[in-house]
Amino acid sequence: MWRASSLLLVLTTTIGSLHAQAVEGLMVEVYHVNPADKDRGPGTPPLPAGAVTYRIFLDLAEGHQLQAVYGDRNHPLHLGTTGRFYNDRFYGRETGDDVPVDHVREHIVALDSWITVAFATEDHLAVPKRNDPDGSLFPDLRSATNSARAGDLEGADICTSVSDGLVPTDSVIEVVQFGMDLLPMAFNADDRNILVNDTLLHTTNGGWAVLGGANGASPGNLVLIAQVTTDGELYYAFNVQVEAPDGSTARWVWNEPGPQEILGHMLRSEHLPFPAPLDHERP
Repeated sequence: MWRASSLLLVLTTTIGSLHAQAVEGLMVEVYHVNPADKDRGPGTPPLPAGAVTYRIFLDLAEGHQLQAVYGDRNHPLHLGTTGRFYNDRFYGRETGDDVPVDHVREHIVALDSWITVAFATEDHLAVPKRNDPDGSLFPDLRSATNSARAGDLEGADICTSVSDGLVPTDSVIEVVQFGMDLLPMAFNADDRNILVNDTLLHTTNGGWAVLGGANGASPGNLVLIAQVTTDGELYYAFNVQVEAPDGSTARWVWNEPGPQEILGHMLRSEHLPFPAPLDHERP
């Protein structure tokens, strides 16, 4: 089995210095809020009234590219919820680049939970709704704009039926999962290095990447790394490998940086049930 560090080294042959502000932030956008009078399906579980679809964007400096999102023994990756994740039973996918554009309007596929690097369908890049120039593919997807759970997060005041955060592209790069056999988030994965169920994606030796890297389609170079729909509170802790314009790379981690690593406090949520490696994960 490949270790996470192995593929990170394959992505590039040089581990160089990276500008200290290459990762400028992490933005959680409210993509959609299921109206309180709706209880949609089908899904695993059915989409409950009040559920929120979040998009998580990595904010990179101009000219930088995201190569990988990963977890290792010293810096586990967490993407979880205090409730449950929503997954479409029929056309849901594991990665954004594989979402079928022919079915994205069906069965609430647009609100499925998945991981990605930049891509939101097999024909679209993701941008924040405020940067979307061409309206929406989902004119009938009514979104609540006064949800207490959405609060004042980015995008909460923009209805998905007006702006869908999708920009057409002629070139889609495959999102590669490594070090783990990732099944849809609503099911368990049979791999000791990863826990995937309907409440948590957690790995100490795996992640996802695009070979050659990808940047964002929006003016601020915001790169989508995940979309999740949940009826609970979202929490996360990510580590990322970023390529600078000169070809050098750096790894940004959410906790206790080691050699050739940079601490990025923005890569973790304020609430995190796992503030440090679990006992069985320590070297």
